Amino acid sequence: MPFIHRNEAGKITAVSYEEQDRNDGYWEWIDGDSTDLAHFATLLQQQNPLSESDLDFVRVVEDLVEVLIEKNFIHFTDLPVKAQQKLSKRKSLRGKLNKQLDLLDDESEGFL
Repeated sequence: MPFIHRNEAGKITAVSYEEQDRNDGYWEWIDGDSTDLAHFATLLQQQNPLSESDLDFVRVVEDLVEVLIEKNFIHFTDLPVKAQQKLSKRKSLRGKLNKQLDLLDDESEGFL
């Protein structure tokens, strides 16, 4: 459950999964379904309208890199080591997630 920090007016100014040690006030636990927390999240999204598309764009860049490698325009090893590590980690995580989401096994009948 999240902890929040409020300003003097009672508005949420920060959210954390752990209680933080700050000199400008205290952190309080808040229910994850709180309307105050939902309002704070909405305000954050409104402040950065690109944030929602950023995640989609990351996937586009990953796919582009894969195509460039498949077409032999670049080699995976041409990328900086940090980029190689990040791409490998994301590919591995996607593979694990796809296995978890595969709800039908090979012997299951399809929908009619």
